[in-house]
Amino acid sequence: MSNFEFLQSDWPEFIDDAQAVEKLVHFDPRGACGRARHLVEQVVLWMYEHDEDLELPYDTGLYNITNEMGFKKIIGYTVYEKIKVIRKVGNIALHDNKRVTEDDALRVCREVFHVMYWLYSTYTSDEEPKPELEFDPDKVPKVESASKESKKRLEELEANMQERADELRKLQQSLEEKDKALEQRNREIKQMRLQTRKYADNHDYNEAETRELLIDVMLRESGWDPAERNVREYEVSGMPNKSGTGYVDYVLWDDNGKPLALVEAKRTTRSYDEGQHQAKLYADCLENEFGVRPVIFMSNGYEIWIWDDEQYPPRSVLGFYTKDSLQKLFFQRANKESLKLAEVNKKITGRYYQVAAIRRVGERFQEGHRRALLVMATGTGKTRTAISITDMVLKKKWAKRVLFLADRNALVRQAYKSYAEHLPEVPIVNLVEEKNDDAARVVFSTYPTMLNQIENLEEGKRKFDPGHFDLVIIDEAHRSVYNKYQAIFDYFDSLLLGLTATPKEDVDHDTYNLFNAEQGNPTYAYGLEEAVGDGFLVPPKTISVLGKFLTEGIKYAELSEEEQKQYDDLLADDETGAVPDHIDPGKLNAWLFNEDTVEKVLKQLMEHGIKVEGGDRLGDTIMFAKNHKHAIFIKEVFDKNFPQYAGKFAQVIDNKIEQAQDLVEKFCLPDERPVIAISVDMMDTGIDAPDCVNLVFFKPVRSKAKFNQMIGRGTRLREDLFGPGSDKQHFLIFDYCGNFEFFEQNPEGYETTSSASITAKIFEKRLVLTAKLKNEPYNRDDELQQYRTNLLDLLHQQVSSLERQSVQVRPKLKLVDKLSERAVWDHLQSQERKEIVRELAELIPANIDEDEMSRRFDLLMLTLQHEKMDGVLQQKKTKEVAIEFAEHLYSKKHIPAVKKVLPSVEKAISEEFWTSPKVTSLEEIRQQLRELMHLIERKSRAPVYTDFEDEFSEIEIDDA
Repeated sequence: MSNFEFLQSDWPEFIDDAQAVEKLVHFDPRGACGRARHLVEQVVLWMYEHDEDLELPYDTGLYNITNEMGFKKIIGYTVYEKIKVIRKVGNIALHDNKRVTEDDALRVCREVFHVMYWLYSTYTSDEEPKPELEFDPDKVPKVESASKESKKRLEELEANMQERADELRKLQQSLEEKDKALEQRNREIKQMRLQTRKYADNHDYNEAETRELLIDVMLRESGWDPAERNVREYEVSGMPNKSGTGYVDYVLWDDNGKPLALVEAKRTTRSYDEGQHQAKLYADCLENEFGVRPVIFMSNGYEIWIWDDEQYPPRSVLGFYTKDSLQKLFFQRANKESLKLAEVNKKITGRYYQVAAIRRVGERFQEGHRRALLVMATGTGKTRTAISITDMVLKKKWAKRVLFLADRNALVRQAYKSYAEHLPEVPIVNLVEEKNDDAARVVFSTYPTMLNQIENLEEGKRKFDPGHFDLVIIDEAHRSVYNKYQAIFDYFDSLLLGLTATPKEDVDHDTYNLFNAEQGNPTYAYGLEEAVGDGFLVPPKTISVLGKFLTEGIKYAELSEEEQKQYDDLLADDETGAVPDHIDPGKLNAWLFNEDTVEKVLKQLMEHGIKVEGGDRLGDTIMFAKNHKHAIFIKEVFDKNFPQYAGKFAQVIDNKIEQAQDLVEKFCLPDERPVIAISVDMMDTGIDAPDCVNLVFFKPVRSKAKFNQMIGRGTRLREDLFGPGSDKQHFLIFDYCGNFEFFEQNPEGYETTSSASITAKIFEKRLVLTAKLKNEPYNRDDELQQYRTNLLDLLHQQVSSLERQSVQVRPKLKLVDKLSERAVWDHLQSQERKEIVRELAELIPANIDEDEMSRRFDLLMLTLQHEKMDGVLQQKKTKEVAIEFAEHLYSKKHIPAVKKVLPSVEKAISEEFWTSPKVTSLEEIRQQLRELMHLIERKSRAPVYTDFEDEFSEIEIDDA
C-alpha cells in the first residue's frame, strides 16, 4: 500500500517518483528529499506544458517557474508554501553536507503528498475529487521491511531518474511540433480545473506542519541545522507538571556542548507571549542542567521574538541569531563593564558638552534603553562624539561590531576618514567602496547599500544576521530616512544611536518615536545659540536682498520695448504664437534664466562678500543653486564677467559632475580651488568646510530642517583665517529668495511628506474602487461586479506574490498570509483597507520592464473612474489630460500598434464619449492604450535664456 495510489489513473508518470520518495524516507532520507525536489520540478513543468493559462518563462529553474505570478495564482498560497519548503529542503539535501534526518524526510514526504493531492484534485478527470484522502505515515515503508527486491527496484529508479528527466526535457523542446495535438488536450485540462473548482477543497493541507518546516528553514538561514542531535524536542527535567519533564521545541548548542538558545514554537494562531512563561520554564531547566542561561526565542512562524531575560524584556526580531552572534552575546553578558563611569577619550572629544552627551548616552544604555538620540548643532562635533561613543562601547565590551549609516557617499567617506584618524587601531571598512571585511569592527555604508546587503541571500544565507551589529549609528536621523529605510532599523537587533543637527524643537514627532524619546526631550541636546555663546561656533549675519524678478516674476508690460521684442521671440508658443503676460517667479531659474539677475547677484557677492588674504580674495563661498542648469548658467555668467580667474574660481558641484567628490574635498582644504562652490543639494548637509565665510541662497527653501543644515555650512571656527591672531568671527548669508522672511512667517516651514510611488497610488486607487463598486447602485450592475472581481483578483495576486524572504515583507507576513486567501478580499472592511494601504502598498513592486508612462496612464484612468463614480468628472480637468494623450496617439495613427486600437483612440478624443462614459469603458480605454504610452514624448520645457534688466533692493546686513 502507498499514500500515492490515487495518482495511478491520471498520472502514472509521477507515481514511480512519488513512491520512491516514500520508500526512501527511512532508507535514505537525503535521497528522499532530493527525489522530492525532482518530482515537484517535473510536476510544475507538466503544469506549464499542459495548462494554457501558464507560459514557460525564459529561465526554467524551479525557483523562477514557481515564482511566476500566473503560477502562484493557480496554486494558491498554501500549496505554494509547500512547494517552497520542498525546494529548500531538497536543495539542502542535494547541495549541503548537513545531515538530513528521517524525520525531515517524512515531513517532506507528507508535503509531497499534499502537493500531489492538489494536482489530482485540480486536474483530475474524476467527477469529484476525494477529499477524504489523508497522508498515513504507517504506509511509509520501514527500513527493516525493505527487501532485496525493493532495494534493487530503488536502485533502478535512481538510475532511470536522469533518463526520465532527459525525456521530459526533449518533450518540452518539441512542444512547437505538437501544438495542434495538444490544443484539444489543453482545453480538456483547463475544463477539468474549472470543473473541480465547483467543489470546495476540503482537504486538510496541515498548514501548521508547513509552518514548522519554515521555522526549520529560517534556522538554516542563520546557519543552524535542526536535524542535528538534541536540537529538536530536547527533553528537560524540573518542569512544574506531574511528570516533571518537558520537551523544548529546539535547542541551539554551543561548541562546548552547552545551550546558547532555545526556540519555543507556537501555532500561527497564537501570539508569542502565550508561550513566554513556558519558554522561561524551559530556560530554567536548561540553566539548572548546564549552568548557563540560554537566550529565549519565541516564534509563531510569522514573528520571532528574542528574550535575553538577564538583560532586556522580549523584543521582535526578523530572524534567528547565528552561532557567532549568540556566542558574542554570551561574552558580553559575562564581560561588559558599566558605561555610567566610562572614561571618555579627551583627545577625541574634550569639550564639556561632548563629554556630557557621551555620558548621557552611556547612562541611557546602562539603564536598559536600546535607543538614544543626540541633537547637536552643525559644527559641534557630532561625528567625533559618535567616535567616542564607539570607542566606549568597544572598550567596555558592549559591542564587537558597529555600523555607521549616512545617506550620501560623501558623508560616508567623511565619517570613514574621521574614524581612521581618531581610532587608528580599530579595523574599519567602507562598503560603498570595498567588500566587507569580517575583521572590521566599524562598517560604513549608505542606506541603499546596506539594504541590498541584507536583502540578498548567498547560498541560502544572509550576509549579516540580525545580531551581527551591536550598535547602529544613524547620521542625520530624520523622517525621510526612516520612511524609506525603516527595514534596516527593524532588521538589526542592536543598540541604535541617532545624530541630528535639527534643533530639538524642530525635530519631528516620528523621529522622537523611533528613538523611544518624548517629544522635545532627546537624550542630549546642544544648540547653535549655546555653541555661539560658548565660543565653539560663529554666528551668521544676513544680507537679505529682494530681486524684483525673483519675488514678483517678469511682467511683459513692465519691460522696455527692446526687452519686449526679445520676450516675444523667446517665449511665444510655437503653435499658436501666444505670449504669456507674466512669468511666475517660480519659473525663474527653473527653465527661464535671466543673465542680468545672475550678474547682479555675483557682483554683490564679489563686492560685499567677506574677503581673505588682506582683502584681496573672496573668502570660500557656497552658492545654493536651484538645479543643474541653473548652476551651469551661474558658472557661465561668472566666467564671462570674471575671465581673470581662468574658469577655476567657481565650479559646479553636484551629482551630474564627474569627480564631484574631488572638488568637495579640495573646497574643504585651505588655499585650494574652487573658491565658489555652486552646489545643487550636494553641499547642503554634512560638509566640513571651516574656511567657508559666505553662503548664497539662490533658491527658495521650505524645509526648516534643511534650512538649518544649510546655515550650518558656515558656523565652524577657523583660527588665523585673516592672518595670525585674526580668527573667523562670523559668516555672511546672502538671501535672494526671501527665505528668512518665509521662516519668520512660517516658523515650522513646510516639511514635504514622502510621496507614495506611482505603483502604490495605483494599488490604493484600485482597492478603494472595489469598495465603491460594492455599494448601491453599482452592486446591481453585473458588468461592474465582474470588473470588481477582476480588480480583487489582481490585488490578491499582487499581495500573494510579494517576496516573503524580503526583510521589508517579513514584518508584514501575518497580514500577507491572511490576504493570500482570495475569499478574504471579498469582504474587506474600511479599517482593513486602510491597513492594507498603510502596510503593503509601498511593497508592491513596479514592473521594471514597462515604460513609466504606462503606469502614469493607469493612475490617470483610475482617477477618472473615481471621478465618474463621485459625480465630479465634468467639473475636473483630469479628462483633458487623457484627451491630450489620446490626441498624441492619434497623430501617430500610421504606426501599426496604434492603428490596431484606433477605435479606442478615436473614442477617447470624442466629445460624445466624455459626456457620460461608463466606468468599464474608461477601464477598456486604459487597457487598450496603456502599452502605447511610450510613443508619447515627455514634455520637457527647453531652457530659455534672457537678459532683462532686474531690480534689487538695497543691501542691509543684519544679525540672523
